[in-house]
Amino acid sequence: IRQPLTPDKAQAWFQESLSKKHSYYDTHPALGDRLEAIGYPDVREIAQLEVFAKNGNQRSDEYFFQSAPVAFIAETNESWNNTFGRMWRGRHEYVSESRKTLAKLDEKSKTEELTIEDRWERARLISDTQGATAAIPFLEEIIALQPDHAAANYTLGEVLLSQGDDAGIDKIEQAMGKDVHATRAGCELIFNFLTVQKRLDEAQMYQRRAQEYEEKVESARVERNTIRETDSFKSHGVAPDAVVALRAQLARFSEVASAHLVQKVCKHFPDEPSYVLGIIRKRAWYQSQDNKLDQALINRLATEVSYPGYTYIIALEQNYRPLRRIFSDVRGAEIYRAVK
Repeated sequence: IRQPLTPDKAQAWFQESLSKKHSYYDTHPALGDRLEAIGYPDVREIAQLEVFAKNGNQRSDEYFFQSAPVAFIAETNESWNNTFGRMWRGRHEYVSESRKTLAKLDEKSKTEELTIEDRWERARLISDTQGATAAIPFLEEIIALQPDHAAANYTLGEVLLSQGDDAGIDKIEQAMGKDVHATRAGCELIFNFLTVQKRLDEAQMYQRRAQEYEEKVESARVERNTIRETDSFKSHGVAPDAVVALRAQLARFSEVASAHLVQKVCKHFPDEPSYVLGIIRKRAWYQSQDNKLDQALINRLATEVSYPGYTYIIALEQNYRPLRRIFSDVRGAEIYRAVK
């Protein structure tokens, strides 16, 4: 930890830290806000680390720990070991297993052509265990074979940007073009890089792009969590074996009389299926419909059943009752009906 950073890396990290803004979930103001508050109002414009450099050989831990109680270090070490020991053991096991997998992939490559999935697994494990720089040639190999491979482009773009190479921007763009949900993290990477490079106009463009993506995600969430009679629905399109598995799970619930599964036609992220599962609860002929019992059943179905994707569960009662007719007109919608 005490090994010094190279001046260029220290400066780059400092500028990146200054680019971060305070968020509502942070317990402390952002670094730039704190420095401004203690007398450096132009810190974000100057952004020079040497302004804050102090002469002297004493380290911060030496300064602060000299006034700590005698037992403090021992107690802190014990607490740290109890808290993180399991995590480190898990990391050790992961690295050991990764090396075994890499060895198997190396052996496989000697007798047959590796698939794209094999190549990505190899690049990912090398990046995880040896560092992203070591994985560069393997990532480039994947992209040469499959130029739009989102994960390989993103990982390569990230390491190039960390090296100060703006060729990483194009790789991140490739990843975001293939996987729209890489937009948030990708824009943040490019924003931080451009901010360090003092290309602020370009950086703000990516900041706006990230904000637009977040707005679209929220619109998609609302769209998928709002079910109306006026919505459009189509066949669920779920693979037959997945339907069989879902039907078997529903059969474990004696309260379920029938279940219909459809797919809602969505405007936002239309390529990502949004399923609606409509449930009718069993009840005797002399019993009336009960919202509390319906909701209790929905809650159990939500937590105890596995679904093929994002699935919104409703009871086909009251405001949702007209959907019984609509769902029954959708081909293959009824996936379960209890035996009487």
